Amino acid sequence: MCDKNDRKCTYECIPGYWGDLCDLTCPLTCFELNCNISTGHCLKCPLGVWGAVCDRVCLTSCYGGDCDKENSTCTHGCLAGKFGDTCEHNCSSWCVEQTCEQHSGHCTDGCVQGWFGEQCDRPLLHHGCYSSNHQLPLVLNTIIVVVFETTGDYFGILMDNKVTHFPFNLIDNPMYWGSTIIFGGTALVPFTTEIYNKSNKMV
Repeated sequence: MCDKNDRKCTYECIPGYWGDLCDLTCPLTCFELNCNISTGHCLKCPLGVWGAVCDRVCLTSCYGGDCDKENSTCTHGCLAGKFGDTCEHNCSSWCVEQTCEQHSGHCTDGCVQGWFGEQCDRPLLHHGCYSSNHQLPLVLNTIIVVVFETTGDYFGILMDNKVTHFPFNLIDNPMYWGSTIIFGGTALVPFTTEIYNKSNKMV
């Protein structure tokens, strides 16, 4: 139906046409050739393309290959290993299975051993922090204990002269016992840290 005075279409055009007189064809890229009667912009795009006239391709990193018609944001999330509104960024290699949250890039399943942080981009052995594998500091301290046990209380080129002055004369083998205490204390660090963190959460 059209206006009797200017022939302008009163309601809508048949599918595939637009304009005041419905004499203009919609872009062939529009889904089912449907477009806005006033602008000629596609009402919907086929899978995998976006834009006013559906002439721009969605990024292949979008899950299912589909994206928002207006801004190319991936509508169904990203493929594994990708993040960002358009899934253009790579998740950290240190994320477990390299999976991360779509918008922030935070690792969703935690970090691989030896790394921490929201994006698992910080090594655990940093500024005195312990690795998630606590065996490393224990092994180092074991070596220290053995060395001190065999050489700590002696001096000289051949290490055959025993130190006897204060405070080494208070107990036998003071370096050995001191190293043993250090070793034991270091072994307890991971457990005391965990207890401390849990107690803070309860406050």
